[in-house]
Amino acid sequence: MSIDSLEGLIILTYGSQINFGKKILWNKNKVSRVFQGQPLSGKEIEEVAILLPIQKTAEKLNMKEEELFMKIFFPSMSLNGTNNE
Repeated sequence: MSIDSLEGLIILTYGSQINFGKKILWNKNKVSRVFQGQPLSGKEIEEVAILLPIQKTAEKLNMKEEELFMKIFFPSMSLNGTNNE
């Protein structure tokens, strides 16, 4: 798991899926969906993004915040909206 993935950033920040679930007030099945790579709704993305240190992590990785956000939440899309696959 890497720091520039959603799962990696959650574990780095909260230590476990359980701790993250408690913080975001999601049940374990919903949190598990994140770790299985299932797509999140727009509302779920907002809820998760608020709880993660995306700006600080982007700075550590010498990335733009928008670039890291896209890599975390839309890994198969580029910043210009094209598919990376």
